Amino acid sequence: MVVLPLTSGYSGAALLTFTTFAVAMALMMLLTSLLVGLAKATLLRRLQASTAGIKRISGLVLIAAGLYLGYYYVAAGM
Repeated sequence: MVVLPLTSGYSGAALLTFTTFAVAMALMMLLTSLLVGLAKATLLRRLQASTAGIKRISGLVLIAAGLYLGYYYVAAGM
């Protein structure tokens, strides 16, 4: 992303591109941090309320992955 503007002939293009990218990423990280900080209490309440469901779903995902790996090894003749 930064190397491509170096071929344009304008020496400041790469610096401008990198600076724009860095500022955009910094703003997104700042916004994400602020939103998480403001929604922390609500998010924690909802996660605590749905802990049992999350455990069941993650267990099903692990079982499905294990079955798939078993099938893959049998089908591959390992």
